Amino acid sequence: MKPLITALAIALLGLTAAACSNNAPVAPIAQETPSLSDVSGFSTGTSAPVATKAVVFFDPRCNHCGALYEAASTIKDHRFEWIPVSVLGMASEGLSAIILASEAPAAAFEAIKSGNAPRFDVAAEAKRKQVLINTRHMQSRGANAVPYILIVRDGQVVQEVQGAVPAGQLRAMLEASPR
Repeated sequence: MKPLITALAIALLGLTAAACSNNAPVAPIAQETPSLSDVSGFSTGTSAPVATKAVVFFDPRCNHCGALYEAASTIKDHRFEWIPVSVLGMASEGLSAIILASEAPAAAFEAIKSGNAPRFDVAAEAKRKQVLINTRHMQSRGANAVPYILIVRDGQVVQEVQGAVPAGQLRAMLEASPR
């Protein structure tokens, strides 16, 4: 009797394992897709009114994002909205939350890039939800890598670029229409 029970248990485990390894698509969890107005980050560049800006989704642990940030810092006459996301692991979520919680988010990002991340604290914990909203918005647009750049003119997304671009190309994208 015991061998029969063991055989049945093994067969049942085999069926369960087969079901778990099935490559059938999984239905997505129903969540409202956040709009661009729901994302949050910080600005660099000009503070003057502009019709065209670059919205950059970045992961603080991404070297390409850091390079794009440096390239954008040479373009002082345009606005850049930097939206921290978490695509490179749980540490990115915490670092992005630190940036959002900081009184000087650009300086916090600079510190992270140089390897001197500020300490995670209660204020950063409160910003984790916003990091997830930012990340969900980026992914809802079909982006799966950072940096992810949106060129926004008069409130409308007119161009999307996945990956870092040189400063000249970034400027050309921003200047394709009047500011």
